[in-house]
Amino acid sequence: MRREEERGRLLRELEAIKRRVEDLGRGISEDASSRDELDTTIRESETALMKIMESSQTLLSVVQREAQAMSSRFSSPSRGWREPDEADAGYDDGAAEEEGDGWAGGAGAASAASGGRQRYQWS
Repeated sequence: MRREEERGRLLRELEAIKRRVEDLGRGISEDASSRDELDTTIRESETALMKIMESSQTLLSVVQREAQAMSSRFSSPSRGWREPDEADAGYDDGAAEEEGDGWAGGAGAASAASGGRQRYQWS
């Protein structure tokens, strides 16, 4: 009788262990599926990031090239931008700088943002 009781107990334990093994198997399967989805998402994100970086580099190159072109275009003293002299009617020596305007009637935000010291006008 004692052996039959032990056998019954062991069979119940065996069933419980089988259920636990099945649950663990399902969990492992679900984890593997989730991991595969995450790996795919990571690969897609890395690809998108590389495209963004390439586009940013291209944009930077274009902006630098345009800046150089504009710089060379306006660096000639005979035309383009020049530093105003004291005789220029619109030049203000900085008295209006407190109001954010280095030119009488001009747009002072740009000059104020650059420190208000170096001002240019179109010739």
